[in-house]
Amino acid sequence: MPFIKRDEQGAVAAVFHQPVEEGLEEMGVEHPDLALFLQKTLLDYTVNRHWIESDLSMVRVVEDLVDMLIDRKVFLFMDLPEPVQRKFLQRRGLRAEFAYMDTLFGEQESFEVNDQDEGTGFL
Repeated sequence: MPFIKRDEQGAVAAVFHQPVEEGLEEMGVEHPDLALFLQKTLLDYTVNRHWIESDLSMVRVVEDLVDMLIDRKVFLFMDLPEPVQRKFLQRRGLRAEFAYMDTLFGEQESFEVNDQDEGTGFL
């Protein structure tokens, strides 16, 4: 049975597999308060996930836009504030590391079993 922590209004605020602190209440998995908490948490997660995905996409757009403007000499990289320069350099470094990892592992090969060759393979 899960253990729950309630907020000041009495609503479920957190759920734990085991009692990790004093004052937790043991609750049945089919209790309506637990169901309401889980439903709200899932809804919050879904909404936030869409925002986060959108933000990450926009970050890439902004990076590409800044690169394009620098390439066209609209402004210099050094014109950006120092904290912004550091963030761009850090992201470029991360992107380079991930690109390197892709070259190490590349596209995964598919090893399909041919049913017609049954008994002739290694296994």
